[in-house]
Amino acid sequence: MIWTLILVVVVLGVAAGVLLPFLRPGEPWETPNKETELDRLLAEKQRTMRTLKDLDQERLAGLMSEKDHVEAREEYLERAVELNRKIASLTGVDPTRMSDAVAS
Repeated sequence: MIWTLILVVVVLGVAAGVLLPFLRPGEPWETPNKETELDRLLAEKQRTMRTLKDLDQERLAGLMSEKDHVEAREEYLERAVELNRKIASLTGVDPTRMSDAVAS
């Protein structure tokens, strides 16, 4: 009789341990494919900053004229500032205090 009770308790414990994770509602971090607006803006900002760096390297290598460099850099700087403002509006962070603020 006691062994039957122990066996039932063990089986119920194992069943609960196996089934409980499937019965809980999913956690937000368990959906990596769902991209938020903030994620999209941060990714675009990262691409913009990388492009600005590439533009400077192309100019230093002589692959781009000064005029083209200035025009392209100005365009990407404006986009980076716009992205900083959008990110700030979503996060409440002052855009002038962002760690990789755009330098002219």
